[in-house]
Amino acid sequence: MVISCCAVGCANRQGKANISFYRIPFDGKRRQRWVAAISRKNWQPSK
Repeated sequence: MVISCCAVGCANRQGKANISFYRIPFDGKRRQRWVAAISRKNWQPSK
């Protein structure tokens, strides 16, 4: 279960109204695009 946002500067957490969270995809190309869009240096998602 995703409980918080991992994007730089985002402080959204589970429990706030009208906010949805999504898991980072496992598919290689799509995963790379998501990681690039998150914009965190030297970071790789777990799993």
